[in-house]
Amino acid sequence: MPAMSEMTPQAFIEKWHKSRLKESAAYSEHFCDLCHMLGLPTPAEADPSGEFFTFQKGVTKNAAGAEVYVDTLFGEQPVKAAHAQGFADVWLKDHFAWEYKGKLKDLEKAREQLLQYLDDLQNPPLLVVCDFERFEIHTRFNNCVKTVHRFTNEEIGTEAVQKKLRALFENVDYFKPTKTTHAVTEDVAKNFAKLAELLRNAKAEPHSAAHFLMKLLFCLFAEDVGLLPNEIFTKIVGKAAGRFEGVESTDDETLALKPRKSAADSGDDDFLGRNLRQLFRAMKKGGEFWGESVDFFNGGLFDDDDVFTLDSEGIEVVNYCCKQDWSSVEPSIFGTLFERSLDPSKRSQLGAHYTSKEDIVTLVEPVLMQPLRREWEDVKATAAGQLKRRNEATGTGREYARRDALLEKTLKDFAHRLSQVVVLDPACGSGNFLYVSLNLLKELEKDVITLAAKCGYNLFRFVSPEQLFGIELNPYAAELARLVVWIGHIQWDKNNGLYRREVPILTPLKNIKEMDAILEYVEALFELYHNRVEPFADLCCYWFEKARFHLEDGKCKRAGLLATQSIRGGVNRDVLKRTKESGDIFFAISDQKWILEGAHVRISMIGFDNGSEKSKILNGAVVSRINANLATDSDIYKATTLISNRNIGFKGPAPQAPFDITSNLAIELVLDSNPSGVPNSDVLRPVANARDIAGFPRGLWTLDFALMPYESAILYEKPFKYCKEFVFAARNIPAQTNREWWQYERPRGDLRKAVQSLPRIICTPRHSKHRVCVWMPHSVLCTDANIVFARDDDCFFWSDSFSSA
Repeated sequence: MPAMSEMTPQAFIEKWHKSRLKESAAYSEHFCDLCHMLGLPTPAEADPSGEFFTFQKGVTKNAAGAEVYVDTLFGEQPVKAAHAQGFADVWLKDHFAWEYKGKLKDLEKAREQLLQYLDDLQNPPLLVVCDFERFEIHTRFNNCVKTVHRFTNEEIGTEAVQKKLRALFENVDYFKPTKTTHAVTEDVAKNFAKLAELLRNAKAEPHSAAHFLMKLLFCLFAEDVGLLPNEIFTKIVGKAAGRFEGVESTDDETLALKPRKSAADSGDDDFLGRNLRQLFRAMKKGGEFWGESVDFFNGGLFDDDDVFTLDSEGIEVVNYCCKQDWSSVEPSIFGTLFERSLDPSKRSQLGAHYTSKEDIVTLVEPVLMQPLRREWEDVKATAAGQLKRRNEATGTGREYARRDALLEKTLKDFAHRLSQVVVLDPACGSGNFLYVSLNLLKELEKDVITLAAKCGYNLFRFVSPEQLFGIELNPYAAELARLVVWIGHIQWDKNNGLYRREVPILTPLKNIKEMDAILEYVEALFELYHNRVEPFADLCCYWFEKARFHLEDGKCKRAGLLATQSIRGGVNRDVLKRTKESGDIFFAISDQKWILEGAHVRISMIGFDNGSEKSKILNGAVVSRINANLATDSDIYKATTLISNRNIGFKGPAPQAPFDITSNLAIELVLDSNPSGVPNSDVLRPVANARDIAGFPRGLWTLDFALMPYESAILYEKPFKYCKEFVFAARNIPAQTNREWWQYERPRGDLRKAVQSLPRIICTPRHSKHRVCVWMPHSVLCTDANIVFARDDDCFFWSDSFSSA
């Protein structure tokens, strides 16, 4: 439809520069003039019914008051809330929401107002705020960096601004950023890795340096989300970078970087260090800095004001980081990337793949959110009935008030329920699983707040980081986990218009602890889990047993863990059998690719409870049961050993110490003689682990004293001396002990007896995805990574290989 009238850019500029009208009196005329200037139809011309393009688009906001009619989830209903009904000044479906403010008013307040309306506005990709002199276009494309396009009334006539204004109506993809949130997170992490490297090269103490970098990191984020005022951090760094203009970086080792406790510690002109120290002090308790009021942050992050002196190269890196959009970092990968940057032991993983948010949700959704979502559906159904009965109340106001109170209690009770959910990640790393859990809880929280507002009640945010508990042994990861949770919490609230400043801004997250979540010593571990977990089962099995015990003891309701995919077989599977005996498995992915510290591995995902969950999902499909081997077709755990197969298959001997030697050393020992006359070849054997059988042989030998007593073993002087030097030391055994430390930890006497008269044996790796069976000479010692069959006939080999293929 053609525009009703014409207006030139110059006429538009002059008219609205002179205008002193209030927002309410002028915004619709201003927008119509804009449409006319662009030669586009106004809302009433393009959409007379107001279905997709309209002024005053009705939305719901969170406040209570008098009764009005709103479109609720249950149809149009009267609600007791004078401010429950809000209005977006202009709305064009799938394009933008536009909010006006009076001249020189706070445009950020206008943007926050639109954020509260997003759901009812069907989440437009662009938010526009305007005070008749200034325009801001904020982008909100999924998984993309958020950008802001700013221009003034005086610039309306320029080609660039005209192109942007027209794109608002005709081509919103014009504003879509090319850089994703993942890309910006990778970029800033890479630059922080440079800073960490500079500090390491200057002999900075690692943990102090990491803490300093985390303070810088949070300042960058806080500034970009508006928690630090007027870009004061960027101004500090920019001024410091200007002071170094034209100065070459140096490799002079005298530039040792040490934390400075006070300005008096140094006689040089450390402009950046002095000012950062003052800023950190202000953020610790709140205060003034560079004429700006700085809020009380702390939370443990700003307990100290220690800084490290950065040279020109380091300052330029920070200056570059200041120019990036830290409000768009992706918390679900943030922790992993920055842990690799800060932890020297993980530097080699920079650039390697990382676990995605989608992979994390795969486990968190069924374990944490599925039962909560079911409860919420029940609550909504109850609330729908209560809302209907409340609005049908006749007679005195007492009946309406009684029914109103019941409805309000239903919604508040579920809100309280959500606020009491506790999530524990007992190996939380840098907090990625905790962040995703918090994010999902907050999304459900928003649904509750929105429905409450539609029914006339004002619920404030109730889900908090204090509901997250984490345990992590790595000190870098533990501190990063706290930072990831803080940033994720603030970022989500800011993006959804639900942020409110608290004192302090950062709550001390003492529930994320730096400690060992199981035990620190293997022998103590075996003793504590005696008769519950088979010794030398995979370490992940202890997590499963610990979670199972808490379920049985009523200390938790559901658990979800990742495991090596070998948990489906052997002694590892015993822990899942115990899980099914005291409860049940309700969710599993039996075999999935995973990225673990940069390495590609295969894992199983398992969710289990006390048996109350009736729905079972295996590998994405609904099934009637999930067996201990993470299959549904047959429960092989119920199979019993055939009598004819007894004393045929054995696990190989387990060394648990460095008995293996090179072939050159083996030759040297064979050629050496002993005063007793016994040949060293008695205790030297070729050795094969699973990789030797399924892959390329390593060509190693092993010192095998079998079940030999001490008096016999010492006759083999050099082999015994080698074991004394390497095996005894590795096992850290007390001097006064009766333990046969010169022998394999589990020499497997039954296996040796079964194969002693056979010229050859059959060997197969225990943890191979494909069953591979090979003939091995009797002389080769196949270790515990293999199963050995005490048979040497072709018939058994063929049948065994065929049945395993």
